[in-house]
Amino acid sequence: MALSLPKLSELLIDIIGKRNFDRIKETISTDRDYYSNVSALDTILNHLVFYLGKNPSIFDLLSGDAKLKIQHNAQTTNTGKIYGWFIWENLEKYYENILLLINSNPTTKFNFKDIQLQFILEVSDTSEWQKLFCNIVSTYYSKSVLFNQADLRFEQAILPNLKIFDAETIKFLIECIETNDQVYFRSQAVADHHQIYLRLVEIYGDKFDLTPYKRFKTNLEDHEQYPNPISQ
Repeated sequence: MALSLPKLSELLIDIIGKRNFDRIKETISTDRDYYSNVSALDTILNHLVFYLGKNPSIFDLLSGDAKLKIQHNAQTTNTGKIYGWFIWENLEKYYENILLLINSNPTTKFNFKDIQLQFILEVSDTSEWQKLFCNIVSTYYSKSVLFNQADLRFEQAILPNLKIFDAETIKFLIECIETNDQVYFRSQAVADHHQIYLRLVEIYGDKFDLTPYKRFKTNLEDHEQYPNPISQ
């Protein structure tokens, strides 16, 4: 499958940066003013923020003026908000801004790329961040504005990550589903939400009460393999 130009650029930046990381740091350190002469164009800054998102220690080597341009990009552009986690005082602030990005883009035009979701997941390897990531993709799915968009977001963001949902985060996912008819009224919801249900059974056994989740439960009841051993 052919890569789009933006995706190819990100891939090349990542590969080149990894191969030359120590040399890049040394070069910047010896001539900080020169390498801090950063363009103010977002098309350029987006690539830089992507690279710094994977190599945040380089951010500290830059001048104050360069940092301000980078911070502005990370606060005002979609790409910057996704990759600019390193400008925030902690990951909770970054998490809040990713949720704000999702909630402030209620259109079909905004969709994460696969590489962006993978990046967000890999920002930290802690169990705490994994929970926050699950909440991010649950929110993203629940904010779909069309059936087709919900189909794509489930396939892209929920299904590949169901294995990392735990008791708390899968409950949050089901609560999110209840809030949006574009998610639970679409025809594919019957099969898709059965996949969530199978993970629910793995986690809870027969100890989860579906009664408060009428829309989700209706999707399950329409599936030929329901019910399984879980509270009715």
